[in-house]
Amino acid sequence: MKYFTNLKMISFSLLSLLCATVSAQEVTMSVTDVSLKAGQTASATISMDFDENAIDVLGCQLFISGESLDGENIALKSISAVADAYETGADLGLSSYNTKKNRYTITVSDKETEPMYSGEFLKLNFQVGEDVPVGTYAMTLTPEEISIRGQATISLPDITFTLTVEEPATTFGATDVEIIPGRSEVSVVGYNTERKNDIVGVSFNIYVPDGLTIVAAEAINEAFSEAPAVTLGDYDSANKCYPATVTATNPFLQSAEWNDFLNLSIVASEDVPSGDHVIRIADIEVATIDGKVVPSEETSFTVIIPARINSAITVPDVNLMPGRSVECIVSMESDLPHGFQLMQFNLSFDTELTLVNAEAIESAFEGIPAFACSFNSDEALYNVSVACEGDEAVCANEGVNDFMKLTFSAARNLTVGNTYTVTLSAFEGSFLNAENVLKEIYPAPTDAQFVITLIEPTGIEEVSTMKDNGDCYNLMGINVKNNLQKGVYVRNGKKFIVE
Repeated sequence: MKYFTNLKMISFSLLSLLCATVSAQEVTMSVTDVSLKAGQTASATISMDFDENAIDVLGCQLFISGESLDGENIALKSISAVADAYETGADLGLSSYNTKKNRYTITVSDKETEPMYSGEFLKLNFQVGEDVPVGTYAMTLTPEEISIRGQATISLPDITFTLTVEEPATTFGATDVEIIPGRSEVSVVGYNTERKNDIVGVSFNIYVPDGLTIVAAEAINEAFSEAPAVTLGDYDSANKCYPATVTATNPFLQSAEWNDFLNLSIVASEDVPSGDHVIRIADIEVATIDGKVVPSEETSFTVIIPARINSAITVPDVNLMPGRSVECIVSMESDLPHGFQLMQFNLSFDTELTLVNAEAIESAFEGIPAFACSFNSDEALYNVSVACEGDEAVCANEGVNDFMKLTFSAARNLTVGNTYTVTLSAFEGSFLNAENVLKEIYPAPTDAQFVITLIEPTGIEEVSTMKDNGDCYNLMGINVKNNLQKGVYVRNGKKFIVE
């Protein structure tokens, strides 16, 4: 019986040894490399793969070591379980950094002796200090003991991995802009950085498509503690780009997550086609206060050229008698089902004529429009605008719409037969399209013009100077004699006017 018992124990020991040997062949462990920025935390993942039908892993003890580990500047701050790897959760233990052995000790055991599953099972959470140099640091994972059901333990070979401290990232971007051809608009350039308040300069190239021009680059003063130096270089026709630099003595301010620091003024030529035009900011280099120059990824933004609206302003030619006034009706013709909400233009004409009045035709509008007409003495012309302050189009009918009335007068001493050209130029406005979305109209490609012609007066065809003698009668036949008021009178059989 004793012999049988000893034989049984020997058999069990051999079986355990056999299982351990087989298990050692069937268990593999790996750990991912980790990258992080100075002052940040990042995780490496430990995985253990095995045949679940052949082995049940209950726990393990691991060592993490490396010459760069010091418990402060580069440290294993914590460990965390990958929940999917366990049946009921896990007990985790992380020792303090052992300065003599230059390592951390990690223990993992499954609660209630439930086995772990194959795959990812543990996260190593590393942290590096603000002053850790950029570079790659070697780490070693030593699987000291792997526990399996039946109290067997196995050992696995060391695994090396790397902890890489990367350069803090700085991301650049610019706002999209909509530009009317012939106009200039501003795109705002900003940055978002992980750096520690050490950026003192940025240089980059601005790549522009045909039809667009960068005319200015100006610093946004709120982004700097002092006035920076901003340079926009000459256009490089070979590479279709402008070089730009921004430099400051003190680091750029970083009062928010995203920092606007530069305005780019962009002009679109008259013939640039409608659609989206992409401008790239590339070849970016960030200069730091300690003299480093760090590259950054390129960015881009979009210049939107809206589709041209077919429209025209017309005014019929009119006749004008010297000493009288005439009304000129201004109309707009558009191919849109909705009319304009704002129309403004310049009005110029010969100084022998007088602009007596300018007013909106109220019947053309949904409500009372805002109207302005002022004389620009610098350019010797009138600035005229008509606008609706509500959400509706001021002129809501498709086709020709009369929307404004101009009243001109001519002095009595002007010569009959003279002609005068009145010019409406640089007119522009905003329209509501079929979806009631406001769309801006381009400046008109040509001026709108009309002609005022002086003609012979009608009615009283001749006015002559009479001697102040003889009876004088008004048109009712009453003798009025002296002290004549304004009006038409008859003396010596002929009509005359008193003004």
